[in-house]
Amino acid sequence: MPLPDRPVSHASIESVWGQAVHDYTFAPAGASCSGGDNAGIGTSFSTLAIDTAIDDPGGYVDVAGNDITIPTDGEGLYHILVDMNTVSGSAGSGFGTRGVILLNGAVVAAGKEDNNGATNVRFNIPWVGELVAGDVLTFQAQKIGGGTAPTVSLASVILYRVGFEFGAP
Repeated sequence: MPLPDRPVSHASIESVWGQAVHDYTFAPAGASCSGGDNAGIGTSFSTLAIDTAIDDPGGYVDVAGNDITIPTDGEGLYHILVDMNTVSGSAGSGFGTRGVILLNGAVVAAGKEDNNGATNVRFNIPWVGELVAGDVLTFQAQKIGGGTAPTVSLASVILYRVGFEFGAP
């Protein structure tokens, strides 16, 4: 769909402009997914598995490839919220888990949380940015410090388009 400009006075809601307003406001494009346990995460970054496409009407989630790919005509300004879970890593000072969001192989956002032994610890990584068709998002984690390697999972990933681009006030 072409990006509409400002509405024309008395234009029908059935216009391109009206359809775009509807799509961005009431039914934003996007997807949600989650992943299974990735045991024994070491000090090198490991790609986290995506096991389930929870809601994916646009075909973003590639479970086999463990990634999210922006489809044709899916370009726009997106908000991403990743919720990671870490468990079984050594507790104490200096033991943690770092998670990252990668866009086409480059880190665009990161988060860190201390491990707490057998207790599940959740942490979030948010990101907002412009994406184009063919962009690929992956998620990785690594152990920080020594001790027992944690098990890390993608508790949830939510990606939704909030507009086409940043605009002027």
